[in-house]
Amino acid sequence: MRTMYDSVSRDAIPRDAEMVAGYIDAGPHPATPPWTDQDFAKWPNAVHVRIATQHTTNDGHVLDVEDGDATPQQAPGWVTVRRKAGMKQVTVYCSLAIWNDCKHEFVAQGVDMPEWWIAAYPGIGDLLYPGAVAHQYTNHGPNGENYDISVVADYWPGVDAT
Repeated sequence: MRTMYDSVSRDAIPRDAEMVAGYIDAGPHPATPPWTDQDFAKWPNAVHVRIATQHTTNDGHVLDVEDGDATPQQAPGWVTVRRKAGMKQVTVYCSLAIWNDCKHEFVAQGVDMPEWWIAAYPGIGDLLYPGAVAHQYTNHGPNGENYDISVVADYWPGVDAT
């Protein structure tokens, strides 16, 4: 298992992070500009995970499905577009509370399931939910730092090199 950090405040994430996720479109945080390649370069030794917050963004490894971002109904369309763009494996981030709604939409729209990154604080702690590749289990560091922490599988299809 690995540890991943994400934050709207780039400078909050530890520089020795093993994995770093960043928002690549403005989404619900218009005061926070999208992450650039230079932003990700601050963690040269980390695995970089690109998060799209809007279903119209044809980029990224992950679609963020939560209030102000994409909806469960929009997630299958984004996954289809990303797959057509050459991303064989993509991920949907959502809360545990709406995971079943998201899965239902994939079935209803006839789209193969993506990988899943589930948010639940603390949920089952630093463990993965069955069927998920990542679990965001806290929205702050151990000393109140302004970042989220997720536990991630040793291999994340679509993010890690094969």
